[in-house]
Amino acid sequence: VVAVDDDHAARRATEHLIELGHRDIAFVGGSPVSHWAHVDQDRLAGYRHAMREAGLSAFVRHVPSEVTMPGGYAAAADLLGDARRRPTALVGVCDEVAIGAVIAARRLGIQVPSALSVVGIDDHEFADMFALTTLQQVPREQGVAAAEVLLAEIADPERVRTTLRIPTRLIVRNSTAAPAG
Repeated sequence: VVAVDDDHAARRATEHLIELGHRDIAFVGGSPVSHWAHVDQDRLAGYRHAMREAGLSAFVRHVPSEVTMPGGYAAAADLLGDARRRPTALVGVCDEVAIGAVIAARRLGIQVPSALSVVGIDDHEFADMFALTTLQQVPREQGVAAAEVLLAEIADPERVRTTLRIPTRLIVRNSTAAPAG
């Protein structure tokens, strides 16, 4: 198995927001029945871990959604529509969900990042266009690593199966800032 370290990616995304001074951070997206449920659950676990480590367990909030831009939009519109319960930041299970959340915030008149910070995961092709802070995965590096693992296993069929978790890199753009006030 060669894959992104999903738990670490979500943990790092959440830690970035905590380092900026956010406490009320929601996790948007993912569902236990989606095609990528294991990825969604690993990312949710990373978010929860970071919140717990920072002493912010009381603020843990997961808003499930389809793992699409429209899914992120709908979940965020519902979450952000109630000003009394609105978080100051959110982590999207992936960039598509995070971009949907940015669009929902803008339509509700919520300024990103001055009133709401948003972080995604993956560095989707639209992430730069939306100035989305994200955790970058590099498919080419994953492909090279997978080929190397496969070649090693072909050379030695008795070799123990390999699980390789590839780290992501935080790319800070303009969707995150310290909380207002």
